[in-house]
Order: sequence, then structure tokens, then C-alpha cells
Amino acid sequence: MSAPSGGDRCFEFRFDISLRSDSVRLTAMTDGAPKITVITPSYNQGEFLEATIRSVLDQAYPNLEYLIVDGGSTDGSKAIIERYSDRLAWWVSEKDAGQSAAINKGLRRASGDIIGWLNSDDKLLPGALDTIAKTFANEPTCGAIAGGVRYVFTHNGSIQEKSARYNGHQRLLQFWRGYDLHQPAIYWRHSVQDELGVLDESLHLTMDFDYWTRISGHCGFCVVPEVLAEITNHSDAKTGDNFRSYHAELRHRAPSYWPWPARSARGLAWSLWMQSARVGVVSRTIGYRVARRVGLRA
Repeated sequence: MSAPSGGDRCFEFRFDISLRSDSVRLTAMTDGAPKITVITPSYNQGEFLEATIRSVLDQAYPNLEYLIVDGGSTDGSKAIIERYSDRLAWWVSEKDAGQSAAINKGLRRASGDIIGWLNSDDKLLPGALDTIAKTFANEPTCGAIAGGVRYVFTHNGSIQEKSARYNGHQRLLQFWRGYDLHQPAIYWRHSVQDELGVLDESLHLTMDFDYWTRISGHCGFCVVPEVLAEITNHSDAKTGDNFRSYHAELRHRAPSYWPWPARSARGLAWSLWMQSARVGVVSRTIGYRVARRVGLRA
């Protein structure tokens, strides 16, 4: 496992978690497994939903709190959830304000020591929850962990595995250079959520990245080598347009991540960088020079 970079502030925060905040929630491992809360938001994903549910319940993890928040689906999803209702801690099927709001319903109900969410077209891989629990137990200074994922592309059946990577808060904010934090393989301590709150419901696509930046600025991520989850890449997924809508929302949100006075300069560098492929070498050269000047690239 690689420890997060974040300086003394991050270490001091996580040290405080292990000795005080989580000592209230995390019973000693000799007394039992820590409670893990998994939240599945869903809306008209009946084609994938049952496999998602089974991937969580079939973990046979002894201290699981599984919450399902359905947005009032009309495709038979409710009947699927009802079949497993006796094994769920809580579920609801009602109209909501979108995925972020649905996840927040679960986050506000979560009582687990460890928390994460799993979308209704993704799966946990066998043994994932055991790995997550053992990782937090063995690494008491970690506030959040990030693992690898397996991508399954439904259009051609191909499979690709991707490891997690975290190189510090500033590098994460340089998202146009790519980042490797995979949502269904990220879990955090309840005490981190106590400090940070829940998702920004004004965001409909990038609420995960926004939350990662908040975690990153607060305590960082510990990276685990294991592949924890499977992501189904299909045409009806919210990122099924090859992430174009995702990137558009990220562009709109990006300036808020940079403090003034770096905000304008970094925004210019990022804009030139992203457009360089379309407008040619002059913009690419200017973008590179501005990026170096404001510290976005060595």
C-alpha cells in the first residue's frame, strides 16, 4: 500500500481519527468486523441491478449495512429490490432530484465505520469488503482508500483492469492530465464524512471527483493494489458519450478548485491545454509555457 501525500496537516488529522474519532465507532477487530455501509443509487437500471445487489450480498461480509435508493424506477427495479428486502438495512423507491441527491439520502443514513457507494450498473468483486475492512484495520492513519477496478465494455466484451494512483492534492486538481481514482473502489471512514459532509447536489456527473478533491485536501488517499470492483461501460451509462458531458461539467466547475490568484492563470493554462489538439501548435506552446509558469507542469 502507498500512503497519501499531504504533509503534516494530513498526518495529524488522520492520527486524530485513529486515536479518538474512530475509537468510538470502530470496535476492536477482536470484537468483530467494522460495519461497512454500501449505498446503491438506482434509476431504471433493472438490466444490471440484480447483479449489483448480488455482488454486495454475496460478499457474505458479517457486518454489512446495505442501503438502496431508487428514484422511482418504472422498469421493474422495485420488484427486484423487494426480492432482497429482508437482507437490506433500508431501501426506498421514490422520485428524487437525481443521483447526487439519492446518494446523499444514503450517506445521511449511513451508520457504518466505513462508507462507499456502488452504482447500480457496477459490481463488487469477491472478497472486496474483506479487503477494505482489513486495509483500514491495518492502516489506522488512512482516512480513505482507493483500489483498482475492472472495466467491462458491453459493446465488444473486452475487459481492462486499471490500478488506482494518487500523487497528492495538487496533482489531482490537474485533472486534464488524467487521474486514476475509480469511484466504486473508493471507501472512507465515517469520521472523514463527519468533517466533509455529503455530495454537492448541484453536480450531476462530477460529484464523485468533487468529493475526491475534498477528501484529498483533507487527508488524502491510501492506495491498495487489489482490484475491488467492476465497472460496466455501456451506451446508456451517464458517461456513455465518452465522457463528453462529464468533461463539460468539470470545465464549468474547475475554476472553483484553484485559489485566487492562481485561479485565472491556471484556468487559462488549462483552457489552452485542452484546446491544443484542435487549434494547433501555437496554442499548445502557449499553454505549455503558461502551465509551467503557474506550476501546473514541470
